[in-house]
Amino acid sequence: MSRNSTPDLSRHPVIPPIVTNPQDRIFLKALYEFIDAELANVDSASPEQRYIVFKSAFDKIIDHVHAYKPLLTAIKAEYEDTIETIQRGQKEAFFLSGKLKAMSQESSTIRNYRKRSEELERKCHIIKSENEKLEKRRNFLREKRSDILKEHEEIIAPPKKEIKKDKRSIPGLTAEQSTDLRYLTKDLERRERQLRDLTISQKTRYTLKENKDKLKQLLEEKVARRDELSEKIDYLKGKRVRLKVAVDAAHAYNRIAPPHQTMGHVVLKALDRSIKSSLPDNDRLTVGGQEETGAFTQHRETPSTSFEDDDPTKEKEAEMILEYIEKFNELFEERLYEEAATHAANSPKGILRTPETLWKFKDAKVEIGHRSPLLAFCEAIMSNVLALGIKPSAPMSLECVRTVLDQNRVDLLSHWISQDRLTLTEELGDVIFEFCKCRSLCTCSCQALAQRVYSTVAAHSKVVLCLIKQGRVKSALEYAKVKADFAHGDFMDLLRLSPSGELAHALIDSEELGMGTLPIGMVVKTLLGTEAEIDGLQIIHDIYLQSPRDTPEQSALRKLIFDDTSISPDEWMEIANACIDNGFREVGLDMVAATTVFGAMQRALSQ
Repeated sequence: MSRNSTPDLSRHPVIPPIVTNPQDRIFLKALYEFIDAELANVDSASPEQRYIVFKSAFDKIIDHVHAYKPLLTAIKAEYEDTIETIQRGQKEAFFLSGKLKAMSQESSTIRNYRKRSEELERKCHIIKSENEKLEKRRNFLREKRSDILKEHEEIIAPPKKEIKKDKRSIPGLTAEQSTDLRYLTKDLERRERQLRDLTISQKTRYTLKENKDKLKQLLEEKVARRDELSEKIDYLKGKRVRLKVAVDAAHAYNRIAPPHQTMGHVVLKALDRSIKSSLPDNDRLTVGGQEETGAFTQHRETPSTSFEDDDPTKEKEAEMILEYIEKFNELFEERLYEEAATHAANSPKGILRTPETLWKFKDAKVEIGHRSPLLAFCEAIMSNVLALGIKPSAPMSLECVRTVLDQNRVDLLSHWISQDRLTLTEELGDVIFEFCKCRSLCTCSCQALAQRVYSTVAAHSKVVLCLIKQGRVKSALEYAKVKADFAHGDFMDLLRLSPSGELAHALIDSEELGMGTLPIGMVVKTLLGTEAEIDGLQIIHDIYLQSPRDTPEQSALRKLIFDDTSISPDEWMEIANACIDNGFREVGLDMVAATTVFGAMQRALSQ
C-alpha cells in the first residue's frame, strides 16, 4: 500500500520526520509498506495483533537509526511495560469480577444445597419406613408359607412303618441256629450271594417278553439270508467244478492234440462225463442222445464241509463266551475281585487269561483289609496251569513275579517255580536277583530262585554270580569251569561284582580253578575300597608271615612284588598305604621298600 492510502498514519506520524538522505526515504517507504501489508493480514478488531505489527516496525526503526537507538529503546521498554501493566490489570479485573459474582451467589448456593439435603433426608426416611413394612410383610408370608408346608406334609406323608417284632422262627432253621450269630452271618452272606447271582442272571440271561417277537423276526431274516448265501455258495462251487473240468480237458488237449477233434468238442465231452458221474441214475435225462446239462446245477456232489460255517454249536459257543465275559464284567464292576479273578482264570479257550485282563486288575484299587486284586488274579492263573497244561506268556509271567515280590510273597514265587508254572526268561531272573537286598550272604532265598531261572535259560555267568551270593564259592567256580567257560577276565569281573575274602582265596588257588592262578596283586587291588578290603590285606599279611625275618631280601612278599607284573608299582604303593592305614604297618613298610626298589629297577631298565 502507498503512503496516501493510510490517512491515519499521515495525520499521526509514528516516526519523527527526520529525513536527511535518500536512504532514509527508501527505508521509510518500505516501513510504511510493511505496516500496511501486515495490518491487511490481521484482524482490525484485535488490538493485540495490531500491537505486534507496530512493535515489529518500531524494532526496525531502532535497528536503522543508530543515533536514536538508546532513546528509542528506552521509549519502547516504557511502552511495553505500560501495555503489560494494562493487560495484567484487565486479567485481574476479569478474575476479580468472576470471584465477586461467585461470592455474591454463594449464599444462594448454600441455601439450595441445604434445601436439597432436606429433600433427600425426607426421601430416605420414607424409603426406610417402606422397607420396614415390606420386611414385616415378608416375614409374615414366610411364616405363613412354612405353616402351609407343614400342614401339606402332614397330609401327604404316609404313616411311619413300625417294625413289628416277629416272634416266629426263621423257616428252615432250628432254634439253636436262629440264635447263633455266627451261623446267621454265614447264612446272610450265602443269601446275599444268591441275590447277586439272581440279579446278574436277570441282567444277562433274561429279557422282556416284548423283545421276543423282534428277536424272532430278526432270526427269520438271518435264516433267510443264510439260505440265500448257501444257495449262492452251492452254485459257485458247481461253477468252479465245471471250470476246473474244462481247464483240465483243455490242458489234456494241448498235450495230446488228437486228430479230427477240436478243443471245444473235448471240453464238452469232459463236462458230460462229469455230469454223468455226479448225478444218480434216475436223474440222468437225455435230450437227443445228450444229457441235459442244466441238471448239473441242481444235482451235484457237495463237499462235506459246505455247512461248517453254519454249525449251530459254534453259535452256542460264541454266546457262551459272550455271557462269560459279561459275567466277568459284572463281578469286576461290583468289586468282587476274588470271584472275578477265579472266573477269568477258568475262562474257556483262555479268552480272559490275557495281558489286557491283567492290566485291568492292576488298575483296580486295593481296598483296606483285602488282598491285592492283581495278586488274586495272578494266583488264580497259576493255580490252573497244571490243569490246563498251558503256561502264561513271558510278559504275564514277568508281571506275576513282580506282583508277588511287591507283596513280599517269596514263598508263593518259590512254589510257582518249583511247580514249573512260569515261562522263565532271563529278564524274569533279573527281577528276582535285584529284589534280594541281603548285604553279605543271601538269606531270603531269592538268589536260589534266580539261580534256578538262570540255569533254565542257560545264563551261566549269572548262575555263577547267584552261587557266589549264596556263599557257595566252590560250587560257583566248579560251575564256571564246567559250563560257563570263564577266563581270567571273567573271574575278575565276578570278584568286582561280589567281593569277598573266600572268593579271593579261591581265585588265587589253582586247585579250585583247574587253571593258572590269578595274580595276587590284581586280586588284592580289586578288593581295595570294598567291604572285603581287610580280607585282601590279610592275604598280603599271610604272605609276609611266611618270610624269614633274618633274610628280608629273600622274603616272599618282595618276591611277589618283583614277580607279579599284573599291576604297576604305583598300584603296589597304593596297597602298601592301605596296609599302613588298616593296622598292618610292618607289612606296609616292607612293601613300600620293595616297591621303591622295584620301581627304581624298572626305570633303570627302561632307560
